[in-house]
Amino acid sequence: MLKSIIHLQFINMKAIQMSKIVYLSHTYLPHMEGGALYTHIIAKNAVENGYAVEIITRKRDNINTLLVETTKKNINVRYIDKFQFKFGKFYRVIDKILIYNILLSKEKLCDAKLIHCISTNFFFPSVYYLKKRYNVPLVISITEDLWNKPQSSLLAKTFFKYQKWQLKIALKHSDVITVPNETGFEYLNKKYPEYAQKLKLIPGFIETDIFNLSIDADDLKKTYAKHIIILVPQRLVLNKGVDIAIKALVPVVKKFPDVKMLIVGKGPLEKTLRNIVNELNLMDYVEFLGELDHYTGMPKYYALADIIIVPSRSEAGQPSNAAAEPMAMKKPVVISEACDIKGVLGESVLKFKTADVNDLASKIIYLLENPDIVEKLGKRARKIILERYSLSNFLNAYDEIYDSLLS
Repeated sequence: MLKSIIHLQFINMKAIQMSKIVYLSHTYLPHMEGGALYTHIIAKNAVENGYAVEIITRKRDNINTLLVETTKKNINVRYIDKFQFKFGKFYRVIDKILIYNILLSKEKLCDAKLIHCISTNFFFPSVYYLKKRYNVPLVISITEDLWNKPQSSLLAKTFFKYQKWQLKIALKHSDVITVPNETGFEYLNKKYPEYAQKLKLIPGFIETDIFNLSIDADDLKKTYAKHIIILVPQRLVLNKGVDIAIKALVPVVKKFPDVKMLIVGKGPLEKTLRNIVNELNLMDYVEFLGELDHYTGMPKYYALADIIIVPSRSEAGQPSNAAAEPMAMKKPVVISEACDIKGVLGESVLKFKTADVNDLASKIIYLLENPDIVEKLGKRARKIILERYSLSNFLNAYDEIYDSLLS
Protein backbone atom coordinates (compact mmCIF):
# COMPACT_ATOMS: atom_id res chain seq x y z
CA MET A 1 0.00 0.00 0.00
CA LEU A 2 2.76 2.43 1.02
CA LYS A 3 4.68 1.51 -2.13
CA SER A 4 1.63 2.34 -4.28
CA ILE A 5 1.18 5.73 -2.59
CA ILE A 6 4.84 6.61 -3.14
CA HIS A 7 4.56 5.51 -6.78
CA LEU A 8 1.47 7.69 -7.33
CA GLN A 9 3.19 10.68 -5.71
CA PHE A 10 6.20 10.14 -7.98
CA ILE A 11 3.96 10.04 -11.07
CA ASN A 12 2.20 13.24 -9.93
CA MET A 13 5.54 15.04 -9.37
CA LYS A 14 6.77 13.91 -12.78
CA ALA A 15 3.59 15.19 -14.45
CA ILE A 16 4.02 18.57 -12.77
CA GLN A 17 7.65 18.80 -13.84
CA MET A 18 6.77 18.06 -17.48
CA SER A 19 4.09 20.77 -17.54
CA LYS A 20 4.59 23.62 -19.97
CA ILE A 21 4.60 27.23 -18.78
CA VAL A 22 4.14 29.98 -21.35
CA TYR A 23 5.42 33.42 -20.40
CA LEU A 24 4.08 36.58 -22.02
CA SER A 25 6.37 39.58 -21.62
CA HIS A 26 6.50 42.85 -23.55
CA THR A 27 10.31 42.74 -23.39
CA TYR A 28 13.00 40.08 -23.21
CA LEU A 29 16.73 39.61 -23.66
CA PRO A 30 18.94 40.96 -25.12
CA HIS A 31 17.13 44.12 -24.00
CA MET A 32 18.28 44.89 -20.47
CA GLU A 33 15.08 46.38 -19.09
CA GLY A 34 13.80 45.32 -15.68
CA GLY A 35 10.92 43.32 -17.15
CA ALA A 36 13.26 41.38 -19.45
CA LEU A 37 15.53 40.36 -16.57
CA TYR A 38 12.56 39.56 -14.34
CA THR A 39 11.15 37.25 -17.01
CA HIS A 40 14.47 35.56 -17.70
CA ILE A 41 15.24 34.79 -14.06
CA ILE A 42 11.81 33.24 -13.43
CA ALA A 43 11.82 31.27 -16.70
CA LYS A 44 15.35 29.97 -16.13
CA ASN A 45 14.36 28.78 -12.66
CA ALA A 46 11.28 27.04 -14.07
CA VAL A 47 13.48 25.13 -16.54
CA GLU A 48 15.80 24.09 -13.73
CA ASN A 49 12.75 22.78 -11.86
CA GLY A 50 11.80 20.57 -14.80
CA TYR A 51 9.12 22.64 -16.54
CA ALA A 52 8.99 23.09 -20.29
CA VAL A 53 9.20 26.83 -20.98
CA GLU A 54 8.23 29.12 -23.83
CA ILE A 55 8.41 32.92 -23.90
CA ILE A 56 6.27 35.04 -26.22
CA THR A 57 7.45 38.60 -26.58
CA ARG A 58 7.36 41.43 -29.08
CA LYS A 59 9.92 41.67 -31.84
CA ARG A 60 12.17 44.69 -31.44
CA ASP A 61 15.10 46.08 -33.41
CA ASN A 62 14.98 43.29 -36.01
CA ILE A 63 15.83 40.52 -33.57
CA ASN A 64 15.54 37.23 -35.46
CA THR A 65 17.73 34.84 -33.49
CA LEU A 66 17.72 33.50 -29.97
CA LEU A 67 20.45 34.19 -27.49
CA VAL A 68 22.94 31.40 -27.00
CA GLU A 69 22.24 31.42 -23.27
CA THR A 70 18.50 30.93 -23.67
CA THR A 71 19.05 28.12 -26.17
CA LYS A 72 21.35 26.34 -23.74
CA LYS A 73 18.84 26.78 -20.97
CA ASN A 74 16.06 25.18 -23.04
CA ILE A 75 14.01 28.36 -23.18
CA ASN A 76 12.12 28.66 -26.45
CA VAL A 77 11.44 32.27 -27.45
CA ARG A 78 8.87 33.45 -30.01
CA TYR A 79 8.97 37.04 -31.19
CA ILE A 80 5.68 38.59 -32.33
CA ASP A 81 5.96 40.92 -35.31
CA LYS A 82 4.33 44.33 -34.95
CA PHE A 83 2.51 46.42 -37.49
CA GLN A 84 4.24 49.75 -37.84
CA PHE A 85 1.48 52.34 -37.61
CA LYS A 86 2.78 55.88 -37.72
CA PHE A 87 0.43 58.32 -36.07
CA GLY A 88 2.90 60.74 -34.54
CA LYS A 89 2.82 60.73 -30.75
CA PHE A 90 0.03 58.15 -30.75
CA TYR A 91 2.19 55.55 -32.51
CA ARG A 92 3.32 53.72 -29.39
CA VAL A 93 -0.09 53.78 -27.75
CA ILE A 94 -1.79 52.21 -30.77
CA ASP A 95 1.05 49.78 -31.42
CA LYS A 96 1.37 48.45 -27.89
CA ILE A 97 -2.23 48.41 -26.73
CA LEU A 98 -4.32 47.52 -29.75
CA ILE A 99 -2.22 45.78 -32.38
CA TYR A 100 -0.09 43.91 -29.88
CA ASN A 101 -3.11 42.30 -28.25
CA ILE A 102 -4.71 41.46 -31.60
CA LEU A 103 -1.53 39.67 -32.62
CA LEU A 104 -1.35 37.89 -29.29
CA SER A 105 -4.92 36.67 -29.64
CA LYS A 106 -3.90 34.85 -32.83
CA GLU A 107 -0.97 33.08 -31.18
CA LYS A 108 -1.59 29.42 -30.39
CA LEU A 109 -0.22 28.58 -26.98
CA CYS A 110 -1.05 24.93 -27.62
CA ASP A 111 -0.21 22.65 -24.71
CA ALA A 112 0.39 25.31 -22.06
CA LYS A 113 -0.55 24.14 -18.58
CA LEU A 114 -0.04 27.59 -17.07
CA ILE A 115 0.21 31.08 -18.57
CA HIS A 116 2.28 33.73 -16.80
CA CYS A 117 1.99 37.36 -17.98
CA ILE A 118 4.94 39.41 -16.78
CA SER A 119 5.83 43.04 -16.65
CA THR A 120 3.14 44.83 -18.51
CA ASN A 121 -0.41 46.03 -18.71
CA PHE A 122 -0.25 45.71 -22.50
CA PHE A 123 -1.38 42.09 -22.21
CA PHE A 124 -4.34 42.77 -19.95
CA PRO A 125 -6.99 43.08 -22.71
CA SER A 126 -6.00 39.56 -23.80
CA VAL A 127 -6.44 38.08 -20.34
CA TYR A 128 -10.13 37.29 -20.73
CA TYR A 129 -9.49 35.71 -24.13
CA LEU A 130 -6.61 33.59 -22.84
CA LYS A 131 -8.56 32.33 -19.85
CA LYS A 132 -11.62 31.46 -21.92
CA ARG A 133 -9.70 29.76 -24.73
CA TYR A 134 -7.19 27.70 -22.75
CA ASN A 135 -8.88 27.27 -19.37
CA VAL A 136 -5.53 26.98 -17.57
CA PRO A 137 -4.21 28.79 -14.49
CA LEU A 138 -3.24 32.38 -15.23
CA VAL A 139 -0.62 34.30 -13.23
CA ILE A 140 0.00 38.01 -13.76
CA SER A 141 3.07 39.76 -12.36
CA ILE A 142 2.71 43.53 -12.30
CA THR A 143 6.02 45.35 -12.59
CA GLU A 144 4.60 48.60 -13.96
CA ASP A 145 3.48 51.44 -11.68
CA LEU A 146 -0.31 51.27 -12.00
CA TRP A 147 -1.26 53.03 -8.77
CA ASN A 148 0.51 56.41 -8.77
CA LYS A 149 -1.55 58.88 -10.78
CA PRO A 150 0.60 60.83 -13.27
CA GLN A 151 0.87 64.60 -12.91
CA SER A 152 1.85 65.28 -16.52
CA SER A 153 -0.14 65.61 -19.73
CA LEU A 154 -3.81 64.99 -20.40
CA LEU A 155 -2.80 62.07 -22.62
CA ALA A 156 -0.88 60.47 -19.73
CA LYS A 157 -3.84 60.91 -17.37
CA THR A 158 -6.24 59.44 -19.93
CA PHE A 159 -3.91 56.50 -20.49
CA PHE A 160 -3.76 56.00 -16.72
CA LYS A 161 -7.56 55.61 -16.60
CA TYR A 162 -7.34 53.08 -19.41
CA GLN A 163 -4.71 51.16 -17.44
CA LYS A 164 -7.04 51.00 -14.45
CA TRP A 165 -9.74 49.47 -16.64
CA GLN A 166 -7.23 46.92 -17.91
CA LEU A 167 -6.14 46.14 -14.37
CA LYS A 168 -9.68 45.30 -13.32
CA ILE A 169 -9.96 42.82 -16.21
CA ALA A 170 -6.73 41.19 -15.07
CA LEU A 171 -7.87 40.96 -11.45
CA LYS A 172 -11.18 39.39 -12.43
CA HIS A 173 -9.89 36.69 -14.76
CA SER A 174 -6.49 35.73 -13.33
CA ASP A 175 -5.78 33.16 -10.62
CA VAL A 176 -2.86 34.98 -8.97
CA ILE A 177 -1.63 38.57 -9.23
CA THR A 178 1.85 39.31 -7.89
CA VAL A 179 2.75 42.85 -6.85
CA PRO A 180 6.34 44.09 -6.37
CA ASN A 181 5.93 46.53 -3.50
CA GLU A 182 3.91 47.38 -0.41
CA THR A 183 2.40 50.51 -1.96
CA GLY A 184 0.80 48.62 -4.82
CA PHE A 185 -0.22 45.72 -2.60
CA GLU A 186 -2.03 47.99 -0.13
CA TYR A 187 -3.64 50.01 -2.92
CA LEU A 188 -5.03 46.95 -4.70
CA ASN A 189 -6.29 45.38 -1.47
CA LYS A 190 -8.12 48.57 -0.56
CA LYS A 191 -9.41 49.39 -4.05
CA TYR A 192 -10.45 45.84 -5.00
CA PRO A 193 -11.14 43.91 -1.76
CA GLU A 194 -13.17 41.32 -3.67
CA TYR A 195 -9.93 40.12 -5.31
CA ALA A 196 -7.70 40.32 -2.24
CA GLN A 197 -7.28 36.53 -2.08
CA LYS A 198 -5.60 36.58 -5.50
CA LEU A 199 -2.95 39.14 -4.53
CA LYS A 200 0.55 38.13 -3.48
CA LEU A 201 3.33 40.51 -2.48
CA ILE A 202 6.67 39.41 -3.97
CA PRO A 203 9.46 42.01 -3.60
CA GLY A 204 12.15 42.10 -6.25
CA PHE A 205 15.54 40.44 -6.15
CA ILE A 206 19.18 41.21 -6.68
CA GLU A 207 21.71 38.76 -8.09
CA THR A 208 24.35 39.36 -5.46
CA ASP A 209 26.65 36.78 -7.04
CA ILE A 210 26.93 39.16 -10.02
CA PHE A 211 26.67 42.51 -8.26
CA ASN A 212 29.36 41.89 -5.67
CA LEU A 213 32.35 43.59 -4.07
CA SER A 214 35.05 41.97 -6.20
CA ILE A 215 34.25 43.51 -9.60
CA ASP A 216 37.36 44.62 -11.49
CA ALA A 217 36.90 48.05 -13.08
CA ASP A 218 40.57 49.03 -13.33
CA ASP A 219 40.37 49.69 -17.08
CA LEU A 220 37.49 52.14 -16.60
CA LYS A 221 39.19 53.78 -13.65
CA LYS A 222 42.19 54.52 -15.85
CA THR A 223 39.93 56.08 -18.49
CA TYR A 224 38.18 58.31 -15.95
CA ALA A 225 41.10 58.76 -13.55
CA LYS A 226 40.72 62.55 -13.42
CA HIS A 227 36.98 62.52 -12.76
CA ILE A 228 34.46 62.09 -9.99
CA ILE A 229 31.88 59.77 -11.55
CA ILE A 230 28.13 60.20 -11.12
CA LEU A 231 26.24 57.34 -12.75
CA VAL A 232 22.61 57.57 -13.91
CA PRO A 233 21.47 54.05 -14.96
CA GLN A 234 18.02 54.84 -16.37
CA ARG A 235 16.00 54.33 -19.53
CA LEU A 236 15.59 57.59 -21.41
CA VAL A 237 11.86 58.02 -20.86
CA LEU A 238 9.98 60.73 -18.99
CA ASN A 239 9.12 58.89 -15.78
CA LYS A 240 12.77 57.91 -15.20
CA GLY A 241 13.67 61.56 -14.61
CA VAL A 242 17.05 61.73 -16.38
CA ASP A 243 16.33 65.36 -17.27
CA ILE A 244 16.16 66.13 -13.54
CA ALA A 245 19.61 64.61 -12.98
CA ILE A 246 21.12 66.60 -15.86
CA LYS A 247 19.70 69.91 -14.62
CA ALA A 248 20.91 69.19 -11.08
CA LEU A 249 24.44 68.93 -12.42
CA VAL A 250 24.71 72.69 -13.10
CA PRO A 251 25.35 73.80 -9.47
CA VAL A 252 27.37 70.64 -8.80
CA VAL A 253 30.03 71.30 -11.45
CA LYS A 254 30.46 74.85 -10.19
CA LYS A 255 31.76 73.45 -6.89
CA PHE A 256 33.26 70.23 -8.29
CA PRO A 257 34.51 70.83 -11.85
CA ASP A 258 36.01 67.31 -12.01
CA VAL A 259 32.56 65.70 -11.95
CA LYS A 260 31.51 63.60 -14.94
CA MET A 261 27.95 62.27 -15.31
CA LEU A 262 27.62 58.98 -17.19
CA ILE A 263 24.11 58.17 -18.41
CA VAL A 264 23.50 54.49 -19.12
CA GLY A 265 20.38 53.62 -21.09
CA LYS A 266 18.52 54.40 -24.25
CA GLY A 267 15.03 55.53 -25.14
CA PRO A 268 12.88 57.97 -27.11
CA LEU A 269 14.00 61.03 -25.12
CA GLU A 270 17.69 60.79 -25.99
CA LYS A 271 17.59 63.66 -28.48
CA THR A 272 15.67 65.85 -26.03
CA LEU A 273 18.13 65.09 -23.24
CA ARG A 274 21.12 65.82 -25.45
CA ASN A 275 19.54 69.18 -26.28
CA ILE A 276 19.21 69.93 -22.56
CA VAL A 277 22.90 69.13 -22.09
CA ASN A 278 23.80 71.53 -24.90
CA GLU A 279 21.49 74.29 -23.66
CA LEU A 280 23.03 74.09 -20.17
CA ASN A 281 26.55 74.01 -21.62
CA LEU A 282 27.29 70.66 -19.95
CA MET A 283 28.86 68.94 -22.96
CA ASP A 284 32.16 68.42 -21.11
CA TYR A 285 30.41 66.97 -18.07
CA VAL A 286 27.90 64.47 -19.49
CA GLU A 287 28.36 61.30 -21.54
CA PHE A 288 25.62 59.11 -23.00
CA LEU A 289 26.85 55.51 -22.97
CA GLY A 290 23.79 53.86 -24.48
CA GLU A 291 22.59 50.47 -23.26
CA LEU A 292 25.19 48.23 -21.59
CA ASP A 293 25.11 44.49 -21.08
CA HIS A 294 23.47 43.87 -17.73
CA TYR A 295 25.86 41.14 -16.62
CA THR A 296 29.19 42.25 -18.06
CA GLY A 297 28.85 46.02 -18.44
CA MET A 298 26.73 47.30 -15.57
CA PRO A 299 28.71 45.78 -12.66
CA LYS A 300 31.89 47.46 -13.92
CA TYR A 301 30.26 50.87 -14.21
CA TYR A 302 28.71 50.53 -10.76
CA ALA A 303 32.17 49.69 -9.43
CA LEU A 304 33.57 52.76 -11.21
CA ALA A 305 30.95 55.20 -9.92
CA ASP A 306 31.40 57.42 -6.89
CA ILE A 307 27.67 58.17 -6.66
CA ILE A 308 24.63 56.60 -8.35
CA ILE A 309 21.49 58.64 -8.99
CA VAL A 310 18.00 57.20 -9.55
CA PRO A 311 15.79 60.27 -10.18
CA SER A 312 12.51 58.57 -11.20
CA ARG A 313 9.25 60.52 -11.13
CA SER A 314 7.49 57.22 -10.42
CA GLU A 315 8.80 53.70 -9.87
CA ALA A 316 7.05 50.35 -9.57
CA GLY A 317 10.14 48.59 -8.28
CA GLN A 318 10.67 49.51 -4.64
CA PRO A 319 13.62 49.61 -4.93
CA SER A 320 14.28 49.50 -8.66
CA ASN A 321 17.18 47.44 -10.01
CA ALA A 322 18.96 50.69 -10.85
CA ALA A 323 19.09 51.47 -7.12
CA ALA A 324 19.37 48.01 -5.60
CA GLU A 325 22.19 46.64 -7.77
CA PRO A 326 24.75 49.31 -6.81
CA MET A 327 23.49 49.15 -3.23
CA ALA A 328 24.51 45.49 -3.21
CA MET A 329 27.99 46.68 -4.21
CA LYS A 330 28.19 49.10 -1.22
CA LYS A 331 27.73 52.16 -3.41
CA PRO A 332 26.08 55.40 -2.20
CA VAL A 333 22.76 55.85 -4.00
CA VAL A 334 20.66 59.01 -4.23
CA ILE A 335 17.02 58.32 -5.09
CA SER A 336 13.82 60.31 -5.44
CA GLU A 337 11.19 59.85 -2.75
CA ALA A 338 9.02 58.19 -5.42
CA CYS A 339 11.49 55.30 -5.46
CA ASP A 340 10.88 54.45 -1.80
CA ILE A 341 7.32 55.49 -1.00
CA LYS A 342 7.03 53.28 2.08
CA GLY A 343 10.47 54.13 3.37
CA VAL A 344 11.63 50.52 3.47
CA LEU A 345 15.17 51.53 2.51
CA GLY A 346 15.45 53.80 5.53
CA GLU A 347 18.87 55.39 5.93
CA SER A 348 20.58 53.07 3.45
CA VAL A 349 20.06 55.66 0.69
CA LEU A 350 19.91 59.44 0.45
CA LYS A 351 16.55 60.74 -0.78
CA PHE A 352 15.56 63.95 -2.51
CA LYS A 353 12.12 65.42 -3.17
CA THR A 354 10.75 63.93 -6.36
CA ALA A 355 11.42 66.12 -9.43
CA ASP A 356 13.12 68.78 -7.28
CA VAL A 357 16.30 69.73 -9.17
CA ASN A 358 17.70 71.95 -6.41
CA ASP A 359 17.17 69.33 -3.72
CA LEU A 360 18.92 66.69 -5.81
CA ALA A 361 21.86 69.04 -6.45
CA SER A 362 22.20 69.76 -2.73
CA LYS A 363 22.20 66.03 -1.91
CA ILE A 364 24.94 65.33 -4.46
CA ILE A 365 27.07 68.18 -3.11
CA TYR A 366 26.49 66.96 0.44
CA LEU A 367 27.87 63.52 -0.41
CA LEU A 368 30.85 64.92 -2.28
CA GLU A 369 31.70 67.09 0.72
CA ASN A 370 31.27 64.24 3.24
CA PRO A 371 33.15 61.05 2.25
CA ASP A 372 32.49 59.54 5.69
CA ILE A 373 28.73 59.66 4.96
CA VAL A 374 29.37 57.97 1.61
CA GLU A 375 31.07 55.06 3.36
CA LYS A 376 28.27 54.68 5.92
CA LEU A 377 25.60 54.72 3.20
CA GLY A 378 27.42 52.00 1.28
CA LYS A 379 27.59 49.68 4.28
CA ARG A 380 23.92 50.17 5.15
CA ALA A 381 22.93 49.71 1.52
CA ARG A 382 24.58 46.32 1.13
CA LYS A 383 23.21 45.12 4.45
CA ILE A 384 19.58 45.86 3.60
CA ILE A 385 19.84 44.30 0.12
CA LEU A 386 21.26 41.06 1.53
CA GLU A 387 18.54 40.95 4.18
CA ARG A 388 15.45 41.91 2.16
CA TYR A 389 16.01 41.16 -1.53
CA SER A 390 17.29 37.62 -1.70
CA LEU A 391 17.03 35.89 -5.08
CA SER A 392 16.25 32.57 -3.39
CA ASN A 393 13.26 34.07 -1.53
CA PHE A 394 11.98 35.57 -4.78
CA LEU A 395 12.20 32.28 -6.69
CA ASN A 396 10.76 30.25 -3.81
CA ALA A 397 7.68 32.47 -3.84
CA TYR A 398 7.04 31.67 -7.50
CA ASP A 399 7.80 27.98 -6.95
CA GLU A 400 5.00 27.91 -4.37
CA ILE A 401 2.57 29.58 -6.78
CA TYR A 402 3.34 27.14 -9.60
CA ASP A 403 3.17 24.12 -7.31
CA SER A 404 -0.21 25.16 -5.91
CA LEU A 405 -1.72 25.84 -9.35
CA LEU A 406 -0.31 22.79 -11.14
CA SER A 407 -0.56 20.15 -8.43
